[in-house]
Amino acid sequence: MSKRRDLKLSEYGISRYRYRELYYWCLQYPKWGITDRRRKIVEDALHRALKAIYNGSRMDSLFVDILSSVTREDITYDHLYMRHSIPCSRSTYRRIRRLFFFLLDQEKRE
Repeated sequence: MSKRRDLKLSEYGISRYRYRELYYWCLQYPKWGITDRRRKIVEDALHRALKAIYNGSRMDSLFVDILSSVTREDITYDHLYMRHSIPCSRSTYRRIRRLFFFLLDQEKRE
């Protein structure tokens, strides 16, 4: 893994190893075809997480930013803040990511 630390998802019932499985699964996102069902699972989970936490007018921009952060190793909050002026705080960003991985875990278990 890169310098990125594991998210603590124990409050969602997700172990460190399950998180890593989901994380590495998401890193394959750029290789999937546009019509691949796995892409839809990732995008739907992220849309649901954003709607649950963030109801701002710049939600589309935030979707693209957070999608890139969960599907690429080199994108961090600091990178998004400096380069893309991400429209949320670091704590909101982390809450969205945690909820995203929780929802993704539920989707993949079904």
